[in-house]
Amino acid sequence: MLVGSLIVINFPQSVLATDYTISSPTTWDDASDVPGDIGNLTIDAGQTLTVGGGVYDSGGFNITGTGTLTVNGTITVNGEISGANGYGITFNFTTVTVNSGGAINGDGKGFAGGVNGGNTGSGPGGGVSNVSCSTGGGAGFGGAGGRGECASAIGGSTYGSGTVPIDLGSGGGGGTYGGSSGGAGGGAIRISASGTVTISGTLSANGSNGVTDWGGAGSGGSIYIIADTLAGTGSITANGGSGGTWGGAGGGGRIAIYYTTSNTYSGTRTAIKGTGYNSLGSDGTNYLYAKAVST
Repeated sequence: MLVGSLIVINFPQSVLATDYTISSPTTWDDASDVPGDIGNLTIDAGQTLTVGGGVYDSGGFNITGTGTLTVNGTITVNGEISGANGYGITFNFTTVTVNSGGAINGDGKGFAGGVNGGNTGSGPGGGVSNVSCSTGGGAGFGGAGGRGECASAIGGSTYGSGTVPIDLGSGGGGGTYGGSSGGAGGGAIRISASGTVTISGTLSANGSNGVTDWGGAGSGGSIYIIADTLAGTGSITANGGSGGTWGGAGGGGRIAIYYTTSNTYSGTRTAIKGTGYNSLGSDGTNYLYAKAVST
C-alpha cells in the first residue's frame, strides 16, 4: 500500500534514476511500495515518510538510491516483528544527510512491551512481569534490563552482536495496576553509504518508557552505519527507556559505526540504560571503528 504523494522529477530516458521528494505524509509498508529507480530521495521539512510495519519479506527490506538521501523532515522506521530477533530497514545511498531539524526515528518500533495484567515483554530480552507485586522488569538488548521492585520481576538479558547490530530492542514487562504496560523496544536502522553520512539532526532507536508507576521499560534498539566519511553535529542514540517508580529500566541498545577515510562528527552518541527502580540495568554497546567494511 502506498499512501501519500511524491513529487517525481523525470529525467531523459538515458538516465535510469528518478529523484523523489516526499512532500506529504507517505507510507511504504513493504518492499513492493519502494520505487526501484530512486536517484535522490528528499524528505521535506514538516513531512513524514513511514517505512516498514507491513507484511513484508522476512529479513526486512532495503531502500536504495544512486544519489543522496536528504532528511529535512522525519523518516519513521518500523521494525518487522518476525524471526528470532526481528528485522529493521537498511538505507543504501551514495551519501546520507540528516539536517538540523530532521530525524530518522525508530523509537519504540521494536518488540512490544507486555500489556497490563502481568504479561512479560516480547522479544528475546523481554522484561519479566511479576503479578504478586504488580511490577515489570526492564528489557535487555545491548545491556541488561533492570529488575522491578520484586526480585522476581527480572530484567531481560542481552543478545545480538555489538559489531554488527541489526536486531530490534525488546519490550519491558507489564504491571498489573492502572494500565501499566511495558514500554516497547527500539527499532533497527542501518545506513550504508559509499560517501559521506552527515547527522546534524537526530538518528534514534530508543526504547519506550514503561507506562505508569509499574511498567518496565523497553530496551534500546540498533543503529549500524557504514560510510566513507562521518560528519555532523547532531544526535545518535539507542538508549533504554525509563521504567515507572517500581518498574525496571530498559537496557541500552547497540550502536556500531564504521568509517574509512575521516570522522569529523562532533555530536552526541549514546546507548545508555534508562532509569527505573533502584537504578538497576546496564548500558549498551557503542562502538566507532576507523576501518573499511563491506557495504
